[in-house]
Amino acid sequence: MINDLVSIIIPVYNLDKYISICLDSLIIQSYKNIEIVIVDDGSTDKSIDICKLYKDKFNNIYLFQQTNKGVSSARNLGILMSHGSYICFVDGDDYCDFRMIESLLKYFDNSTILTRCGVEKNQKSIPSEIIKSEITTYSKESYLKKILNGSTYIGSCATLLKRDILNNIKFNVSIHFNEDKLFLLEYILKSNGIIKIINHNYYFYYCRTTSVSHSPYSIYFTDIITANEIIYDMISYYNPSLNRLAKNNIQRARIDVLEKILLSNSYKKNAEIFNQIKKTVIKNFTFRCSFKLFILQVATLLGKNMLYLIIKINRYIKRS
Repeated sequence: MINDLVSIIIPVYNLDKYISICLDSLIIQSYKNIEIVIVDDGSTDKSIDICKLYKDKFNNIYLFQQTNKGVSSARNLGILMSHGSYICFVDGDDYCDFRMIESLLKYFDNSTILTRCGVEKNQKSIPSEIIKSEITTYSKESYLKKILNGSTYIGSCATLLKRDILNNIKFNVSIHFNEDKLFLLEYILKSNGIIKIINHNYYFYYCRTTSVSHSPYSIYFTDIITANEIIYDMISYYNPSLNRLAKNNIQRARIDVLEKILLSNSYKKNAEIFNQIKKTVIKNFTFRCSFKLFILQVATLLGKNMLYLIIKINRYIKRS
């Protein structure tokens, strides 16, 4: 473990304005035994040309190309073509502190199934001062509860995973929202051990409105519900004691889709879908949930104007 190879997998699609910053932050990692696996997902800009320049310059950078199939497919190919004992995903428009891999690996031991560092928007430069990272440790059960309660960040990036656990686990290529959550839930459910969270931000992401996950409207919004329904099925199979939380997780996903439709001003275009989901939320109304979910359910029951008001208040509180 002291000098194990770490594979950093980067899916790239039309990121010629960002990919150099990403790669520059990875080639200077303080932990040196890394390979950088770039998967170009059919870019039509200059991304592939930039990646080729880096590949030709550094012998630990590997570049693969495929026709445009989506980020999940690109990550799956990256896993297949990589060789490391550990896997770390980085998005091509994000960048990392030079200590990220070293820190993620530092806290890995035989009882650990994943380590994760903090994530923040790249509004600030990467800190240059040395900061001693402290960690928070979770049991598998307690971390699953945090995910299902929606009380923790969940994403495939900024996370170190074991290759031997990843066997037969793939990103679902038919899911365009919450695919990270679905992937990591399966990974955790199929493993045994503890999770360690490093309480320091070593990963910086760039929020692009042109990306699928941050676009104001997407035809794939309902994938959020589908992904969390699949999660419920997995929870029912591997850990049925968490079924109630998993059901609440689906209810939260339904309201999340309603929120996205309202905030994107696309209600008129999606009124039928909105009303179908609203009926499902009301049909599955539960009192055995968090106070926040209860309020959102009540607001849904009272109509879209009340739900919109509660959503705006909630977002204002978050920003305060």
